[in-house]
Amino acid sequence: MDVPAPEKVYPRPERRYAAPMDTVAAALCGIGAALLVGGGLVGRETLGLLMLGAAFYGMHRVLRTRAPLWLIAGLVAEWFFERFWSFVPDAIIKSDWELSNAHPTLHAAPTWLAGATFTLVLVASVVIARSRIGMGLSILTLGAFGAMVLAKGALLLSDKESSAHIVLEGVDMGWSRAAFDLTALSWLAVAVGPTGVAPLPRRVSASIGAAGAALLCAVLTGMPTHAPGGHEAVIAFPTLALALGWVLSAVGLGGFARAGGGGLAWVGMGLTIVQVLALPFGLAIGESVGQQLAAGLGVVLSFGLLGLGLGAVAAPQLDLRAVRGLAGVLFVVAVFGATLALLLVFVSARRILHVPDPFWSLHTFMLPAAGAALALWAACLAYLVAPPVARPAADAAMATPR
Repeated sequence: MDVPAPEKVYPRPERRYAAPMDTVAAALCGIGAALLVGGGLVGRETLGLLMLGAAFYGMHRVLRTRAPLWLIAGLVAEWFFERFWSFVPDAIIKSDWELSNAHPTLHAAPTWLAGATFTLVLVASVVIARSRIGMGLSILTLGAFGAMVLAKGALLLSDKESSAHIVLEGVDMGWSRAAFDLTALSWLAVAVGPTGVAPLPRRVSASIGAAGAALLCAVLTGMPTHAPGGHEAVIAFPTLALALGWVLSAVGLGGFARAGGGGLAWVGMGLTIVQVLALPFGLAIGESVGQQLAAGLGVVLSFGLLGLGLGAVAAPQLDLRAVRGLAGVLFVVAVFGATLALLLVFVSARRILHVPDPFWSLHTFMLPAAGAALALWAACLAYLVAPPVARPAADAAMATPR
């Protein structure tokens, strides 16, 4: 008589939190993270830079190192470069407008330096905090910054009238959003994240899923609104990138299901595969309403978004349950926006009702919620792939008065 092999049980280490949690540091890191969400434009204003400096002080309180304080000098340099020409005496340059026309490269150089400095500061903050956010989230965030830098470099070399320039503008915008959102989540993890989370047993597939979610976040954010005539690459590249992102997400959900996600994760995997097959219908809808690429593809994303939402709320026994639940709620909001837009398109096409803008729910509900949910889901998977290691000595030092 054959005896079934015992099921492999993965050990779950004791979860360790910073004891007690530094509420001041958590508040400062939270404010800094809020300024970075959505692209970080608010964080580059004068008041925003001051609040980012306060966030670095909060990181200093948690990490117990002076390295975050040195990043404040980078913020000061960014502020100076951004306003460089306002410090130059009028005797040297007669007007900012004349300089921009006579020497456009020289005029734009301080702005480029400001952007590069700000990017380096954020990259350094992730590197410094890797002991508290884990290698998985660190690598994912740095990879998003790498894609952003490559897109910016290629954008400078491309012809402004070419299809490549339009595509690269979208790639730059999308990966900038993904990198800034992942950095914001990393800062939150520094202050409030657990330090002894059990890693997922299926790390390779979960890593692929995290990369797929980050790719989807970048594509949805940077996808061109319209597809101009004669620029087939503008249509092909985002569509293929979406298909790749859903395939990678399906692989991630499959690994999550085998790691304990169960039936919900398997159903979510099936829905993401169906989503790939639905993309051609989105292209047809976009073409029928005037080459609206983002709107046409957006109305058919309900299957994949629902699948990721089911995967996020699956496996209550795994860690980060509350964070995954929040991602699931955001996915539901995105599904509502996409489904409502599809219904309004159908009603308008059949002339049942006159709807001036059938895609309004995409911009109101789907795109903001989907971008945030995808970044949060990618961060969760990356965090669970290689979580930070609990260090009792470091946690004890955090409990000492400051």
